Amino acid sequence: MSSLLVGAARRDITPSGEVEMRGSFSRRPATRVNDPLYAKALWLDDGSDRAALVTCDLICVTRDMLEKCRVALAASIGLEPRQFILTGTHTHSAPKVEPPYSDGAVKQIVAAVEEARNDA
Repeated sequence: MSSLLVGAARRDITPSGEVEMRGSFSRRPATRVNDPLYAKALWLDDGSDRAALVTCDLICVTRDMLEKCRVALAASIGLEPRQFILTGTHTHSAPKVEPPYSDGAVKQIVAAVEEARNDA
């Protein structure tokens, strides 16, 4: 009988300072935080294969973010692209997903996966 190792972690991806919101009809930048935004990671490992699933409190994730995460995770823990799923919750209360914000989010996403792996 094989076992399944499971780990979970979350990292704060809330922007600091004023940011332009995505999905909002307001033309003014957001100046305060009502609720923090998170990247939440789930790690699954059955001994023969493994996978990381991450959901981010963002309107979407971009192809650029996905590729940067894949490269970083391949380098840090040897995760193959097919073993990584990244998605957004489609909240309309999050910033535009573009640099420099998205670069910081990528670092936190990678850290969440590494932490979830260590938690398993």
